[in-house]
Amino acid sequence: MTLTLMKYLHQHHYFDFYKTNLGKPNGTMVEVREGLAYKKFENGFAAYNRTVSSQSFNVDGTSYTIGSLEGLLQSN
Repeated sequence: MTLTLMKYLHQHHYFDFYKTNLGKPNGTMVEVREGLAYKKFENGFAAYNRTVSSQSFNVDGTSYTIGSLEGLLQSN
């Protein structure tokens, strides 16, 4: 691997979100709108936003906002 490529990888071997324990899936993915979806799990949900702008959505009466091209892991 070249030094240039190493610079962009930041040498991350562990990320904090690896500790998130959402448990087993509860049902299927819910597509809120094109490019925005979430899936519920025993201990929370995972969501993604593949659009070019921030998007807001509700899960069980609570509002969440995800930035453009970002994801969210939300634990209970």
